[in-house]
Amino acid sequence: MQKERVRVRGAAILAAAGVALAGLVLAAVFVRLSLDWSDAQPYEGDVTETRYIVFMLIALVIAAGGLLCGVWIYRRKTRRKA
Repeated sequence: MQKERVRVRGAAILAAAGVALAGLVLAAVFVRLSLDWSDAQPYEGDVTETRYIVFMLIALVIAAGGLLCGVWIYRRKTRRKA
């Protein structure tokens, strides 16, 4: 029983870490692509700076979503049956 619980917990950690890492990678790819696109546009002062802030906020939401999904997966896989 104890070894089975350890095995399940290890698999849950790997799954959760994989999902969290995928969220961070997706956020980094989004930042790279959005900055490449933005740099191709003409610089317009306030508009460009606002665009950068929006890109940053979207990337934070993507990264946080990946991390929260990872935590959710971990908790779901390690939940004890009552």
